[in-house]
Amino acid sequence: MPEYMRWNVKPRRQHIPGKILFALILSLFFAGILPAFSQTEKPMVKIGVVARRGIDQSNHNWQPLAAYLNNNVADYAFTVIPVKFEDAESLVRQGRFDFMICNPTLYVQMETEYGASRIATLRNLNPGMYSTLCGSVFICKTGRQDIRSLRDLRRKKILAVDPLAFTGWIIGEGELRAQGIISEKNFESVAFAGTHDGVIYGVLEGKADAGIIGTGILEQMEAEGKINRNEIRVVNQRKDVPFPCSSALYPDWAFARMKNTPSDLTTKVAIALLSMPADSNAARSAGHAGWAVAQNYQPVHDLLMRLRLPPYEMENKATVYSLMQQRQGLVRTVIILVIGMLVAAVALGMLQLMLVGARRQMEKMQEHQRSLYDSFPAMIWRSGIQRRCDYFNKAWVQFTGHTLENDKGDCWLESIHPDEREQCAKTYTNAFALRNPFQLECHLRRSDGEYSWVVVYGRPYHDINGDFAGYLGLCFDVSEHKQISETLGNNVVWLQGIIDAIPNPVFFKDEKGVYSGCNSAFLEYLGLSRNEVIGHTVYEVSSPELADVHARADRELLARGGRQQYEMKVKYADGSYHDIIHNKAAFKKPDGTVGGIVGVMIDIAGLKSTNDRH
Repeated sequence: MPEYMRWNVKPRRQHIPGKILFALILSLFFAGILPAFSQTEKPMVKIGVVARRGIDQSNHNWQPLAAYLNNNVADYAFTVIPVKFEDAESLVRQGRFDFMICNPTLYVQMETEYGASRIATLRNLNPGMYSTLCGSVFICKTGRQDIRSLRDLRRKKILAVDPLAFTGWIIGEGELRAQGIISEKNFESVAFAGTHDGVIYGVLEGKADAGIIGTGILEQMEAEGKINRNEIRVVNQRKDVPFPCSSALYPDWAFARMKNTPSDLTTKVAIALLSMPADSNAARSAGHAGWAVAQNYQPVHDLLMRLRLPPYEMENKATVYSLMQQRQGLVRTVIILVIGMLVAAVALGMLQLMLVGARRQMEKMQEHQRSLYDSFPAMIWRSGIQRRCDYFNKAWVQFTGHTLENDKGDCWLESIHPDEREQCAKTYTNAFALRNPFQLECHLRRSDGEYSWVVVYGRPYHDINGDFAGYLGLCFDVSEHKQISETLGNNVVWLQGIIDAIPNPVFFKDEKGVYSGCNSAFLEYLGLSRNEVIGHTVYEVSSPELADVHARADRELLARGGRQQYEMKVKYADGSYHDIIHNKAAFKKPDGTVGGIVGVMIDIAGLKSTNDRH
């Protein structure tokens, strides 16, 4: 756990005569020194990050993020603080951070217990694609012919990251249980290495028969030159996933704001994260491809509920069956010692007591569940088998200003915007008839009479007998995310409009010579549409002779940087020839590397004719 130290230095008291002190202050004022002392430092913003690969490695990987935010978010100073899995929840509870980068397990716990909210989801860098999903990877040494599937792991030594590691244990545990494998019963042993790197090294060194790590770790360590990929085999590789993965996929790490983090700071950070280029130093250093709009983490809630893990560990309260299992020895002893009717009477009495205790426990669990739903930050609703809503939690009441009596049955539709009410009702009715999960977006009226964008999720649930019992759903207020996306889109349109207003042909190329942008004048010069230019090279839009000249000039400019100018006669799409000066300049990315070329074409035919007349 990081130590926070403050040095208290007591200055010596010196007695300075009043006149001398006044003269000294006056001289400092006229010398311009006092104004310098009036300047305030930028407020420090602390970002915690779970050190999935150890403190030192994580500190190295994530510090470029602080530099990126310092360059892109004004008026604040950012610092990234790696923390261990076991320390993260305690530090969040103490309010040590403004933001937290964490695995889905910790995010769900922070959301449920501390009012955190996600603003972005990690976009990981998998071979040939970007993805906001993650999973577990079961690995063993390539030479282990006795391990081909998850069932072959029975009676084996297993090494994982941490009991709270989402991809390094929890997803894998859920996959094992889905195949009827119980870790505490079917494995010889289960140990935890603390980091994903430690799991891989432990398997390679023979300390365990197999290991559980997160997706993307093998590729990242291979790229860092730390492992030989040929020495490791993936167990239970999914054929429908193009990267190493042995399990179902879930939303990747979350970038979360704490409950008391200011909204304006959150908005600025969210815009900066969503604008981060996939090839920026901040992304590449941490082994990902930037950040995407925050994903739906309900599947993570479902998995943790199923495994009875925090914050749903209270679901693990004793049931009648579990109590009987714990008392098998006692029951056997009673059966041996007591004969006949006495045994039957005692057994019956014990069973009745257990049933009474279980019933009381169930009532407490139901009360706890209602309390949990009411404390949940998102809006929760429930409907019965007749499609009529019979429960709304406190978040719904606070958001809409309605009570259960106001909205029960079908009355909740009155809170939907009139223009969307019919379509929402149709989507809900069709999903209900087919017993299918559904998702929709609509405007929901707040308690102040205004409407906010919300995303509604609904899925069927069943009673203890497996019979359909109705629907359970969540509503999330996404107005802030909608505003951010709309602002980004308007900025792009505005910039393109400015570029299109320039009368001279203007174009942009990336470092590989592929056109990434241009204005309308450039399209008129080529006689092509925007789709025929963007994403193509000069060889695809110009004649081979002209393309050779431009490509050679581009290579020289990218190699030495700076600016470039040359003149040549070119043929326009209308068949006319023009004397053109090509003005080009190389531009750089935020990390200082060459990002590509911007160029402007200037028609000097008029200038030449004027010079000829003179």
